[in-house]
Amino acid sequence: MVMNLRRVLDLLDCPLSQEQAWAILYQCSSLLKRIWRQRQRDGQPIFPVELNFVCLAGDGSVDVQWQGKKENGLVAAMRRKEVIASLGWAVYRGLDYGLPDDQERDLHDDLERVIVCMTHGVSDEGEQEDMDFDRVIQACRARLPLDDQTDAHYKSVCRSLVARAKRQSHKKNEDVQVVETYELQGKISAYDSLPDVVPNEWMVHWMHVVDQLRQGVNLREVIERDGSLKRSYKLTPYEQLMESIRNPPQLNSALVGHVISQL
Repeated sequence: MVMNLRRVLDLLDCPLSQEQAWAILYQCSSLLKRIWRQRQRDGQPIFPVELNFVCLAGDGSVDVQWQGKKENGLVAAMRRKEVIASLGWAVYRGLDYGLPDDQERDLHDDLERVIVCMTHGVSDEGEQEDMDFDRVIQACRARLPLDDQTDAHYKSVCRSLVARAKRQSHKKNEDVQVVETYELQGKISAYDSLPDVVPNEWMVHWMHVVDQLRQGVNLREVIERDGSLKRSYKLTPYEQLMESIRNPPQLNSALVGHVISQL
């Protein structure tokens, strides 16, 4: 199942976390770098990035899809920095999702520096500075303790984000079916609003509880000595079981009584 980023945010009814923003920046920049080279070589246009163009798959991979956008009046980007700026604005809107107009998201210095440079082309000293895909990718890599885990880590972050959105979508569908069943049985009026029957706030709080059960709660400060990445985005035992059922491991042949038996 593939969801665009706008749909994910609408389902979760909350903004992107900063870790999720880094993951989107890294995967989209890596992808757009390849797309830019290919389309420049083939003479094909490339369009700005928006939230509903960023598509997240269940395995955590990210794609940018513009199919049919040219016919809908979307103007192609002529320069690479226009594409980079549009990606920066898309991620910023994801971080700012649902916040009041008079409230500004407090970002970590590193993330804010990258987004400002992407969107405005300005460095910390206020000088003009062109951002390219390689510099965005390098900034995403530099913040992690182990460079060889970058791809797997950011993919896990996106996989966790999609999994939460899927659970929320399934929960909302179940709630709608319950309300429809009650209406047919005459237990509630057809004019009763869904939020009064199944409050949306309850679903959001329930998702937070599930996340805490999944990630755990830090009771005191601890120092990680092994330099390993956070485990909050790894698969739970249940998800590992379901993944092994969907993709069973390949077993080696076994020699039993001088007869090779294919397991």
